[in-house]
Amino acid sequence: MPTSNGVNGHSVETDDHLFENGVKAANEFVQKPAIHDLDASKLTVTLTKNPGKVPEPNSEEVWAMKTAMDHSK
Repeated sequence: MPTSNGVNGHSVETDDHLFENGVKAANEFVQKPAIHDLDASKLTVTLTKNPGKVPEPNSEEVWAMKTAMDHSK
């Protein structure tokens, strides 16, 4: 363990050593994304069986909505 002279004769780890150990510990802790597990062919689409009417553009109903919706033509 790299050390330097500390306070009152006590040795302490160097900044570089502490940094390297911190980065190493963080890399071991963080889970890497499993990109290879992504498979777009497994996606499914479920259409609503009773779609609502499309509100008029810029209507009060549109401005009152807190969510987005898809509408069929």
